[in-house]
Amino acid sequence: MRKHAGIFAILLTISGLCGCGGDSNEPERMVYAHGIGFDYQGGQYVVYVQFIDFSSMVGTSGGGLGGGSSSSSSSIVKASGRTINQAVSNLYLLMDRHVYWGHLSFVLLSERVIHHRGLKESIDLINRNYSIRYNILYYVAAGSDLEKYLTSVPINKIPISMSKLSDPDNNYLQNSYVRPKSLRELILSLDEPNHQTELPLISLKERSGLHKGQTDTDYLGVVILSENDIQGKLIYTDVYGLRWLYSGGVGRVRVILKDQERYLASVDVTGTKSRIVPAMDRTGKVRFTIDINVTAHVMTIIKPTHERTLERLLETQVRREIERTYRVSVNQHIDAFHFSEALYRSKYSAKWHRLQHNGKIDLDKLTLKKVEVHAYIKDSGKNNMMPTLD
Repeated sequence: MRKHAGIFAILLTISGLCGCGGDSNEPERMVYAHGIGFDYQGGQYVVYVQFIDFSSMVGTSGGGLGGGSSSSSSSIVKASGRTINQAVSNLYLLMDRHVYWGHLSFVLLSERVIHHRGLKESIDLINRNYSIRYNILYYVAAGSDLEKYLTSVPINKIPISMSKLSDPDNNYLQNSYVRPKSLRELILSLDEPNHQTELPLISLKERSGLHKGQTDTDYLGVVILSENDIQGKLIYTDVYGLRWLYSGGVGRVRVILKDQERYLASVDVTGTKSRIVPAMDRTGKVRFTIDINVTAHVMTIIKPTHERTLERLLETQVRREIERTYRVSVNQHIDAFHFSEALYRSKYSAKWHRLQHNGKIDLDKLTLKKVEVHAYIKDSGKNNMMPTLD
C-alpha cells in the first residue's frame, strides 16, 4: 500500500507541474518570425525581424485574393549589437513573447553587412538554430533601408507568406530571370571550389496607378560573393547567360527572335540541359566548352518562318548571352560559371590542384573555348508556323 501511495503522490506532483501556468510554447504564447534582415550601421550590426500574424490570414482563399487583411499582417522589430549574435540576443529583450523561428522564410543582407563579414556569421547563427529549415532563402538588398523591404506588401491582399521573397517559385517558373538560393545551396556552394556563389540582388520599385506610393520587390541581377566579401555583380542583361546553365533547367524564358532588325517570332524556352567540358589544348592550357540543349515552344509568329530558322536564331541568342556574361564576369575576376569546380570534378583534377589558389583557377577571355547550343522547337501550337491573322 505504501508503494502504491508513493506512486500516486508522484503522479499528483507531476500533473500539478504540467498544468500550472501553461506551456510557454503554446501557439498563442509565441510570436512568429517570417523574415530577417541584417545590416551594418555606425559600427554596429543591426537586425530587423518581420513577425507575421497568422490570425489575419484566416479566411483567405488559396490564391489570397479574397478576404482577410493579410497585407498588413506583420510588424518589424529592430535591435543592434557589436556582433550579429549580440544583436539577436538584444532583440529578445524587446519581445513580450517567445520568438518562434520555425516559420522563417528568408534572410535579407545589405551590401554593408557583407563587406563587414556578416554573411559568414549570419549563416552560422541561422544554421545552428534547430527550428530553422535549410530551405529558407537568401537575398542581397540594394540600398540602405532594409526596413522598407520588410514592410513592402504584396498586391491584391495576397498573404505576406506568399510574397515574392518568401515564395518566389511561382514567379521564377513564369519568368526565369534569377534563380532563388536556399541556405542549403548557399552552404554547399561556398564549400566547393571556387568557394564563391551568387545570390539574387533585389531592389524596390514604386508601383503606378491605383497603387502609387507602394513598392514591389524587383530583381536587379546577382551578387557574386565569397564567405568574406562581395566579389562582383552581374546586373540586368549581363546576368542572362547564367540562367542557361542552372542545374535542373529553367522554368520559362521568353525569347524574342529577330533576323537583323526584323522581328520574326517569340518562343518560350521551357527546358534546358547543360554541361561544362574541360579539355587541354596543345600548349597544356585548360579550355572549357559549354554544351547546351534547349527546348522551346513558339508563342507568337510575326512573319511566316521555317522552324529550323527559328532554332538557328535561338541558338545564336543563347550563345551570345552566355558569351556576354562570361566576358563581364572575367573582367571582374569572378568565376560565374564555376569552371573551377568543373575542372575539380573532371578527369583533370590533378591539373586543378596545380593551378588553383584558394580553390580558384585563373580565367581569361580565351579560357572559354566555345559555346555549343542545340535548339529544338518542340511544337508550334495549333496554328503551326503561320501568323494567326495573315
